[in-house]
Amino acid sequence: GQAVPSDAAPRKRLIDPPVPLENVLESAESMSGRARRAQKTKQRERLKRSQKTRRADALHCADLFDEARFEWERGQHEVARRLLDKILRLRPSHHAANEWLADLAFRDGAYVDCLTHFDRLQHAPSWPPLTHYAAVAAGNVGAPDRAVALLTAFLSDTTGSAAFEAQRNHASKLVQLWSKAARQIARTKKAAHTARKASAASVSPKATTRSTRQTSAGLLDFEARGPEPAKASAPSLGLDSPW
Repeated sequence: GQAVPSDAAPRKRLIDPPVPLENVLESAESMSGRARRAQKTKQRERLKRSQKTRRADALHCADLFDEARFEWERGQHEVARRLLDKILRLRPSHHAANEWLADLAFRDGAYVDCLTHFDRLQHAPSWPPLTHYAAVAAGNVGAPDRAVALLTAFLSDTTGSAAFEAQRNHASKLVQLWSKAARQIARTKKAAHTARKASAASVSPKATTRSTRQTSAGLLDFEARGPEPAKASAPSLGLDSPW
């Protein structure tokens, strides 16, 4: 055969030599560092957008509140209510808006709504009589225990204040009235529970059901009505909101 020239070029290697482990680790660390920096950049951008949105909402709520105050002073309470509702759609915990809406709800006799807005307050109302209003609302929805607690808080907050003397006198009377109502409800519930137990042991099922229903109906009727004098006297105090 023919002789192969000795100076022929060697064949190209089909497999590249392995990359050193140190280079692999450095590359992985570099990629991981870039990913962390990108993630932090995204987080900062999200935070900036969130803060910008909150600032815009706060300014919008302030404008709406100024409009609501203006409409209130003009006697346009329904317009003021709609503006305050807009504030709560943006910031459900807005303190002043919830105070005003609780006041409006009480004046409309919407006691449940009054308590709903009052419960959203994160600290004591700036207008102390609102606590008094919430107490009357609680008493009229069948929660005399809470009414007494709120009245006690109102009396404590207005200690030594001559400006609220009339309301304090009225609150003291309601404390006695609703303390008695709370004890009566507790006795009625206890009696109803005892009657159900006795009926279950000694009376036929049909009679037990009828007796329990009658007892519960009487209790619910009392709770729904609340102490009668409170409905007539509390809203007629003639108290004016500072708004």
